[in-house]
Amino acid sequence: MRSMSASFRLRSLVLLGALAFGLIGSGVGSGGCLVNDYCIGFPLEGTDWCMQMSGALMWPEGQPELAELVLTDSGTVPKGCVCMNDGEFEILADEGPAEHYAALVAEVDSETRSACVAAVPDGYAHNCLEIEDGEVSAPLLTKEYEGESNPECVGSCNQAGDPPFGRPCEDPNPWECNDEDPPGAGETGGGGETGGGETGGGTTGVGPVHDRGLVR
Repeated sequence: MRSMSASFRLRSLVLLGALAFGLIGSGVGSGGCLVNDYCIGFPLEGTDWCMQMSGALMWPEGQPELAELVLTDSGTVPKGCVCMNDGEFEILADEGPAEHYAALVAEVDSETRSACVAAVPDGYAHNCLEIEDGEVSAPLLTKEYEGESNPECVGSCNQAGDPPFGRPCEDPNPWECNDEDPPGAGETGGGGETGGGETGGGTTGVGPVHDRGLVR
């Protein structure tokens, strides 16, 4: 009876050891490191902010009397959009702080003018880049407005799954989610020189500060 009890205890220890080994093994990844589910990021899509341009004109080079409206292939006025993160969204919605708001509006303005230039055929001049100054006729831009969600940039990337010990997860700010510096950390102004009489098909002289622009 005593030998049977000892055998039973031995088998129990073997089973417990195998179970512990299996649990440890299940938590080890292919790289040999323990795998945990702490601070898992969940990126969410950004949001387009857009403008539309009306009254833009194009004409065969040297023949301004033959001017006609600049329209896209689908017959609509040019539209430019820039994908914004949640922090930029808030700045545009609140229209402030003024400096950061102006920089973001300039990006959308620039993208819209680029969309206008892209709609001009080769060999045509245009006024897509003209700015109203009371003397020169210039196209009109709508006020910036919220568009659709866009996966081309990250709106936010909050983290979930705090570790059972140590510091809880810290959510990156929306700029960090896009590997960018937040406003104030660097220069946010942008936009090149603008001027009329450009020829379609060439460089526009304007462009967004970052490469998240989307023309539709």
